[in-house]
Amino acid sequence: MKAIKDTLELLLYGKALLVGLGNRIRADDGAGSILAEKVKNKLEIDVIDAEMSVENYLEPIVRKKPDTVILIDVFVVNSTPGSILIYSDVEIPVDHFSTHGISLHFLVDYLKSSGITSIILIGIQPGTTRLGAGMSESVKEAVMKLERVLTLLFGKK
Repeated sequence: MKAIKDTLELLLYGKALLVGLGNRIRADDGAGSILAEKVKNKLEIDVIDAEMSVENYLEPIVRKKPDTVILIDVFVVNSTPGSILIYSDVEIPVDHFSTHGISLHFLVDYLKSSGITSIILIGIQPGTTRLGAGMSESVKEAVMKLERVLTLLFGKK
């Protein structure tokens, strides 16, 4: 947990905004959305639960004028289920696979061109994204770990 917190602290710049992405009916794919819901009222920063439609939130994100946007989603990068991966906007893996309609590269390019200085991508490796399945234990643990880290970094005083 300390390594995750330390990495995020190194990448954070100025005013932050958190965006959770995910499809809750597809098992682990809902992790980012569920995490956003869990922390929304616990943090001093703005939190948006974009679910599967981050494209509908692009203008509201830009209007809030954050310096850093933290995107949380599942990333299929052939890691162990529940692994937490953190990337800066310049480190997005080419082999990243998103289950959402909008390209992650397009999203980052749009936000950067709108004046957002820094984008942090937090990915959780899913175990399954099968329709109607429940969230796997390893991804539930990753969500709880990230909830603790985000509360340490941005929790209401």
